[in-house]
Amino acid sequence: MKGRSLEVVETLERRKVDICCVQETRFRGNSSRVFVGRRSRYKFTWFGNDQGTGGVGVLTAEKWIDSILEVNRISDRIIHLMFVFWEDYCISDFSICSSDRT
Repeated sequence: MKGRSLEVVETLERRKVDICCVQETRFRGNSSRVFVGRRSRYKFTWFGNDQGTGGVGVLTAEKWIDSILEVNRISDRIIHLMFVFWEDYCISDFSICSSDRT
């Protein structure tokens, strides 16, 4: 994600993707920020480690940002977001990155 945020947001915008899980974000710590494309905005919520390697995140389209009910940052390989749609419809979204190391 580092250095590619505009490219990713524009691709999501062009393909009309509202929620996207990403791996290997290379962001340190845990936080969120808004990425602005040409015609849309996405909120990026992530969890990374102290070395800036690995990490997982979820990009959420602007129209669904207010629907985020809960964010559980379990580890630098697992993040869970819960969304509430239409007052009574909940969706859980997990972003999980498995290690290729054996």
